[in-house]
Amino acid sequence: MLSTDDVSFSSFLNLGQTGGNINGQPVTIYVRFQPSFSGFTGGDIEVSSTGAITQIVSVSGNGTDPVIDAPIAIAKNFH
Repeated sequence: MLSTDDVSFSSFLNLGQTGGNINGQPVTIYVRFQPSFSGFTGGDIEVSSTGAITQIVSVSGNGTDPVIDAPIAIAKNFH
């Protein structure tokens, strides 16, 4: 998932450009890592624009199983 504001994420971004230059440069692109399993995984982000040279940015991360803080249950005998 990608974002330019670190709030609204999407599977793609469309950055405006004027004369071949991205508007508002420099632009920070945030990547949200949301693995569906634990372990190492990676992929590529393709950055492209009409008339520009496509850039490939490789990303990777190590997913872990979430730690869930569950309350401790105490059994009581009710008579």
